[in-house]
Amino acid sequence: MTNRNRFLIALIILIVFFLIINVLALLGYSTISFDKKTVNSNEILTSGKSIIDSDNDGIADSLDNCVYDYNPFQEDEDYDEIGDVCETIIKDNDKDDGDNEEDEDECNKDSDCGGDEKIGNEYCSGNDLNQTWKVYSCDNTECNSEIEERTVLADSISCMSCTNECSFDEKTCSNNSVLTCGNYDTDLCYEWGSAESCGSNICSNGVCETIYCYSDSDCEDNNAYTKDTCENAGTINSYCSYEDLKCIVNSDCDYLNGLFGEGFCSTDYSNVLKLFKTYSCANHVCVNSINTSQIIENCGTDSCGIYGNNYCVSNSIYKNRTCYDRGCSTGNCFNNLVLEKTLVQTCSDDEECKMGACVKTESCTNECSSGAKQCSGNGVLTCGNYDSDSCLEWSSASSCGDGKTCVGGNCVLTCTSECVYDSRRCSGNGIQICGDYNNNGCYEWSLISPCGFSQTCNGGYCI
Repeated sequence: MTNRNRFLIALIILIVFFLIINVLALLGYSTISFDKKTVNSNEILTSGKSIIDSDNDGIADSLDNCVYDYNPFQEDEDYDEIGDVCETIIKDNDKDDGDNEEDEDECNKDSDCGGDEKIGNEYCSGNDLNQTWKVYSCDNTECNSEIEERTVLADSISCMSCTNECSFDEKTCSNNSVLTCGNYDTDLCYEWGSAESCGSNICSNGVCETIYCYSDSDCEDNNAYTKDTCENAGTINSYCSYEDLKCIVNSDCDYLNGLFGEGFCSTDYSNVLKLFKTYSCANHVCVNSINTSQIIENCGTDSCGIYGNNYCVSNSIYKNRTCYDRGCSTGNCFNNLVLEKTLVQTCSDDEECKMGACVKTESCTNECSSGAKQCSGNGVLTCGNYDSDSCLEWSSASSCGDGKTCVGGNCVLTCTSECVYDSRRCSGNGIQICGDYNNNGCYEWSLISPCGFSQTCNGGYCI
């Protein structure tokens, strides 16, 4: 086999090997090692985020040692984590700059200004891996540069392996110096940087502060109605406070004078009063100095009208008149209408009260008690005064009608007795006794009265 054929075979094998490696990397199954630097493709492709590969060399920007120049084999001869191809470009740019200093700021296109440069190390912002770049551009034949923050890899596993001590550009104090948060070491997280002394000033909350005031006189505002105070005098927390003074003389408090609170009754309950408060100035504050009571409503006095005609109640004579009861209760006036009932005369035993006068009684005998009732046939008689004398007698019978029967002076529904009065029987382990429990003239069994725990019912009795 000729040397030419061997070279062609080796070249084909190399190309096939390179294609296999890149296919496996894109599928997320391989770990590729070049020049003692390991690229974990699985980390790139299984994060669920878009892969950034600016130079299309098959290596994600987050792992590429020369992001913008094609170098699929990641050659790094001096192991400084900067690809050889990038270092070659930088050297060429430096060489060109030395040879032609007069033209270093002249350009026709962005590439004439040199390649973009990384500034510092990659750092984490949340879970994203970021890098600061100095980007060159050609503007009207003049090279310019600007700082740009780029996301190398979103949701990078590397950013989850360390914890930020602080937030980017956050500031704090340490020994009267200011510490600023940034990425100052080899990891990708933020930590506090070097201390910057505040000198004669005082550090507070990450800022060099000056003292605002040393005494109350520094806060004077020439207003007699304010109290000027230097709070925390002589410290970084010093500030002027101005407290409004409510008063200087008593007349400043006149606007507070007046009636206060709820009304209340006078001691004789004839008037409604309220408290009148008077204020005066004490230590620049209006205080209640005098309290007096003032009448706000006169409730009036009691009064009555004339009596009406006499009338009888039982065997006595009475007369009525309308009166007005006036006064104060719970801080309010009341005016209640009252009917005054007055006893005029009590009739003697041989008199009776009729039409508001005592008259001699006629001789008669009551047949019954007032309001009593009794049966007559199938009707009801009621006791009362139904004639011209003063004695009580039975009324005419009031029929109970069909379907009803008079029992004990009351009309009740016709019924049939269930049992013999006062008879007894067992029901379960309880007894029932026959009687008229619903007052309808018929007998029925009572509710069951249960026997005791150790008793049984026998013959209508618990034994």
